[in-house]
Amino acid sequence: MTMRHLTLIRALMGTAVLVGCAGTAFSQTSARQDEPAPTASASGSGLSEIIVTARRREERLQNVPISATAFDANSLTQRNISNTQDLLGQVPSLVVGGSGQQRNTENITIRGQGATFNAAPGVVLYSAEVPLIADQRNNAQNGGGLNYYDLASLQVLRGPQGTLFGRNTTGGAVLFEPQRPTERLEGYGQIQYGNYDSIELRGALNLPIVEDALLLRVAGIYQKRDGFTHEITTDTDLDNRNRYSFRAGLTWRMAPGIENYLLATVGRVQEHGTGTVLNAVPGGVDPQTGLPFSTYLQQQNGRGIRSVALSPLLWSERTRYFSITDIFSAELTDTLTFRNIANYQHLKNSAPFDGDGYPDDHRPPSTQGGTLIGADEISPGGLSKYNYYTDARQYSFEPQFQGKLAGEALNFTVGAYYESVKPLGAQLVSAFNPTRRGQRTISQALYAQGTLSFGSLSESLDGLRLTAGYRYTWDKLTAFSNFGLPDAPVTRSSAKFKAPNWTVGLDYNVNQNVLLYAKVSRGYKTGGVGTSTPAPDLRSFQPEFVTAYEGGIKADWHVGSIPIRTNINYYYTSYKDLQRTGGTAYFYNGQQVFGAQTSNAGKAHIQGVEFEGEVRPARWLTLSGTYSHTAAKYDEYTAPSLFPAGIPAFGLPPGFDCGVGVPFNGATGQCVLTDIPFQFTPKNQFSITGRVDLPLDESIGKVSISATYSYIDAQYTSPSKAPIDEPFAYIGGNCPRVNSGTYAGSVRCGPGDGYGLLGLNIQWQNVAGSNFDLGAFATNLTNEKYIISSQGVSYQSGFNSYIYGEPRMYGMSLRYHFGT
Repeated sequence: MTMRHLTLIRALMGTAVLVGCAGTAFSQTSARQDEPAPTASASGSGLSEIIVTARRREERLQNVPISATAFDANSLTQRNISNTQDLLGQVPSLVVGGSGQQRNTENITIRGQGATFNAAPGVVLYSAEVPLIADQRNNAQNGGGLNYYDLASLQVLRGPQGTLFGRNTTGGAVLFEPQRPTERLEGYGQIQYGNYDSIELRGALNLPIVEDALLLRVAGIYQKRDGFTHEITTDTDLDNRNRYSFRAGLTWRMAPGIENYLLATVGRVQEHGTGTVLNAVPGGVDPQTGLPFSTYLQQQNGRGIRSVALSPLLWSERTRYFSITDIFSAELTDTLTFRNIANYQHLKNSAPFDGDGYPDDHRPPSTQGGTLIGADEISPGGLSKYNYYTDARQYSFEPQFQGKLAGEALNFTVGAYYESVKPLGAQLVSAFNPTRRGQRTISQALYAQGTLSFGSLSESLDGLRLTAGYRYTWDKLTAFSNFGLPDAPVTRSSAKFKAPNWTVGLDYNVNQNVLLYAKVSRGYKTGGVGTSTPAPDLRSFQPEFVTAYEGGIKADWHVGSIPIRTNINYYYTSYKDLQRTGGTAYFYNGQQVFGAQTSNAGKAHIQGVEFEGEVRPARWLTLSGTYSHTAAKYDEYTAPSLFPAGIPAFGLPPGFDCGVGVPFNGATGQCVLTDIPFQFTPKNQFSITGRVDLPLDESIGKVSISATYSYIDAQYTSPSKAPIDEPFAYIGGNCPRVNSGTYAGSVRCGPGDGYGLLGLNIQWQNVAGSNFDLGAFATNLTNEKYIISSQGVSYQSGFNSYIYGEPRMYGMSLRYHFGT
């Protein structure tokens, strides 16, 4: 952490105090009519309270014995969280990145577990209790980022989640909870305008059609913004926005104790794609132009990161998303409820991607039907030019029973889960080897979890609870592909896996404001078949398992009259058979074919400390913060190789790429990768938020000023390369240029290149006693230049590119809300 970061923190704290000192009293106004009021805490502290569904029932977050972070509708607005990237630094142990892919990929990693190319995700996103469908290339979810509107809450659960949720996950889960229909006639409409000609419209209408029987809520969002990266070859503004989404939720209370909730979502994205910034080139000369490759790097450096020269691809990224969910519940008795959650989703996506950031095509493009079509990729960097496609559907259903036994002594949930994912069309197409690839998966599971309150058995044990859960899962995967082999027919390869996972934990309410908990969980992530693995005997990989130990304390307490919240936990996670993907090569019909090989890495462990806190030193001032420290290390990491020296660039014998400086065990035929850094696991990250509620009379309205500073250390992104072999695997901010050597002129991050972002939000609710709200916001206020993704394959060709985070964004909003 640099002196600059400390200065920003001090400035943030000082601003909050100075603004707050302008008033002498605090006058709390009523909650906004279009957003749920926070529930008052049991201690009456006045600290924020959020109702969560982390255990599939509504509870106060402070009463849930797991490590979780939650945001309600107000806090999402105050922290300017409008996409998954905005969570970076604000949730302990959470990392968001493109995983070398497009900006909209937004893969999430928690405690070192996330997406692996060709493998199941380590963190699953849910909307209305249903796992979001993922694309078929690297398990990116979130439907183009169309879930961040009209939410009741956004919850991030850390650690294995399998005994109560649809899919098994080893790292955690993110829960989007849309606002449900209520019995009030209410709604809101908002218009927002910002820089880059950004226009956003959002709104919702809640309509009780039949009192206490038929309730409807519709909501929508539309976003349009110019791109902040200019592609000069085709004169296209990349990184733009043009998207919309609508939701309609209908609650039907058929009879006392019987309810059906139907939710439909439609989303569309039609944008230009991601701007990748060239940051490294090999030695040598471009065969088309006769110019040194370094010439193009010098030109890129002169343009800066917001102007690029890429290949003349068809710059059109499109996403079509549809989902319909039905949640039926019936109270069978006073102590037993039946629920069934059924869902159908369809995701269709196509996206261009210039991974190496190099303008390979110098021949004039042809025009076909008015559309720019690029020439064939011919340089080594051309291996990184892709057009991605996904066309898949997913359906699932989850019947469950929730109930109580012996009064309130035992709360339990018992259920089953079935999910089928099927590709409907072309999935992944590359410019140099067009092919049809896809994977069909079927997952089935039975699960049960219960919490026993010992206080019902003995008064002396009041406050002590035992939670235990068990799940057994059966997974079947069928991949169809030519497996990267040129001109080869599409063939099928199948695999089946099954495994149990479980959780056991104790928690103790010392009093109504202090909760102690400890638990151990076993997590499972299914194995699979690599659709990009050319070697037939290396295509299948086995499941991944984690055992996580965790203990923590959640406490609300006081220093004098000042309420304070401190939630802290420690975890230790042991991993077995980690799934990791690296480069590979194979001889086929006399040709060398490159691909991606997923294998099981062996063993690793991660341990860390996570903290979340809040303090209210005055009724007009609230300060909150988060911090996490993570230490991760491979205990055993080997990968099978067909050739001990790895894959030198282009033309030499094939095998898994051990890389420079990585030992090869000739007896076992394995690359030994134990000493490489852990992927997507920054050591430190934190955030500090200050909110001032100005002491104004209710007739003026409620004015609040919020500022958030979030910081994250640099992170290593390569799953299978040592830093000496992949020098651009670290990503962060304020990264220096290399002054000499092979990669002179290149930007290269190191372990110390972390970065921080400052955001500001001003809200004036009920302006002059009216139904209007005014808002102003700014994100990345200091216009920090930071890297969110690296292509990370310079070892193959010498080319590399970065994806940079958004520049400073700012704007104003006007909202009208009403309610009866």
